[in-house]
Amino acid sequence: TLSKVHKVRTYPNPVKVAHNCTVEVEGYSDRELENAKLSLYNAQGILVYSTGTVNRINPVSLNGIAGIYVGHLTMENGSTHTFKLVVEE
Repeated sequence: TLSKVHKVRTYPNPVKVAHNCTVEVEGYSDRELENAKLSLYNAQGILVYSTGTVNRINPVSLNGIAGIYVGHLTMENGSTHTFKLVVEE
């Protein structure tokens, strides 16, 4: 059997400061997403966004500053999908 392809997309990416972006999650079952967590960290490693409610389409509002952010989709079993988000002036 083929395993499902797990993907995390962010758009727009890059996103403008003070604008919303969307984190789209593909290939996970509803059950897998039930206890998942979505978090974003700035370049200094400081948590700037976190939610314990993960859906297939996740609007994210970052009132941060321009820079590169690292996102983590963490599943209940501890597996993590890492992604990058660029915020521009």
